[in-house]
Amino acid sequence: MAVSAADVAEFRRKYAEYVESGDAGWDDGLRALQTYAEVLGYVVACARQVDDDEVDAVELVVRATDIPREDIQAAERVLRPLGYTKVADKLRETARKKPAPYCWHATGPERARRHREKREAEQARIAALAGRLH
Repeated sequence: MAVSAADVAEFRRKYAEYVESGDAGWDDGLRALQTYAEVLGYVVACARQVDDDEVDAVELVVRATDIPREDIQAAERVLRPLGYTKVADKLRETARKKPAPYCWHATGPERARRHREKREAEQARIAALAGRLH
């Protein structure tokens, strides 16, 4: 089953409700996940645990968040050798569809700092979303 735009919107809505409810102060070990590959591997494990489609679960998380294309590609390169072939194929497909990042002004350290801050914020958001799947 493919993930639709309605599924992504519903996922984002539920996440927003979760944050607003005050339950977002979680710390159940997910903070130890440091890379997108680790978070997406966790999403796969959660999907397998509840007999859900792991490819759809990963696609939903990737589409519901704004993971940069380079990070999707990096996660694909980590997960493929570990045997997550179908998930890696979906990540490759998703990365190809995502536009390349465009930064018209920032250069050097400023650009790196902004990219790092965005990545850290997205990692925290993905970890929170992964926790909701579990």
